[in-house]
Amino acid sequence: MRVIDLDYNVLLINDSMATMLKKDKDELIGKKCYEIFPGSTCNTPNCPLKRIIKYGEKFEIDTEKLLSDGKHVSCILSVAPFTGNDGKTIGILEDFKDITDRKKYEALSFKNQKLEAIGTLAGGIAHDFNNILMGILGNISLAKLQLPKEHPILHYLEKSEQSMSRAKQLTGQLLTFATGGGPIKSTISIRELIEDVVNFDLSGSNVKLVFEHSEDLWTANVDKGQIQQVFSNLAINARQAMPEGGVLYITLENVNIAENTLLGLNQGTYIKSKIRDVGIGIDKKHIERIFDPFFSTKETGRGLGLATVYSIIKKHDGYINLDSELGKGTTFTIYLPASKT
Repeated sequence: MRVIDLDYNVLLINDSMATMLKKDKDELIGKKCYEIFPGSTCNTPNCPLKRIIKYGEKFEIDTEKLLSDGKHVSCILSVAPFTGNDGKTIGILEDFKDITDRKKYEALSFKNQKLEAIGTLAGGIAHDFNNILMGILGNISLAKLQLPKEHPILHYLEKSEQSMSRAKQLTGQLLTFATGGGPIKSTISIRELIEDVVNFDLSGSNVKLVFEHSEDLWTANVDKGQIQQVFSNLAINARQAMPEGGVLYITLENVNIAENTLLGLNQGTYIKSKIRDVGIGIDKKHIERIFDPFFSTKETGRGLGLATVYSIIKKHDGYINLDSELGKGTTFTIYLPASKT
């Protein structure tokens, strides 16, 4: 909460707002109200002070503010006129309620609902399509058995068989992404799994792996095949993001997550993985959609790789996030529940 006079001066500010701004109260009192938030001016559209002077009524708005440390916070701003003894408005009373976490939770919930709906549809289509493919592949195999080894038609049948196999792989991706097919878990060394998978996927490339991990790293209770797919997809993406070569950094550590510390995670013990490349990065306008199915920044991409990664991590009661900047690379952060056995 803060009190502002008609000349935009901050007259009073409470402890909670000073804490949100990460400033000392004495440092803020006496400043112009717009000076507290970087990039703001007295000509800001919907300026609360101007609205109070014009309408003289209290109101609430949803807004976003940039703090001095570069962090954006979502707020509900409640504003009311501050009057003198004669009843005239001499300033305004502002109250900020930080709803950043709530906004993130709502966005996460909406994304999960959207992915669940698309996953149900994709799973149904994939099951039906897989059955059709099996019939086609079976008939191709029978046709091959009826022909002599030198018959020219065999070549075309084998090509068809290869195409069918690729289509079967695609349905496999759809089924993994879909809401069905929960993980079949076992206790494994996540360190050995990641090291083996990533080294294999980077073999023959000019990308170097730098791998660091805690010596006492916990084991994880996961579906080995699905988690292999997660880190294989991320390694291949990193390799493609560094066509001229580079370094892929992977770090693993044990972490304890307290209640409400990280959105979407239950309180408990986790293995935190960071996968950072120094590649081309992702445009900020694409980051919000990067885990959406059938969305890809690559011309030849199907848009299922990262959607599948997100789905697998979610099914394991884990969490995945990314941070990226064009020309500076991309970092994926993954939390997987630890078994500690």
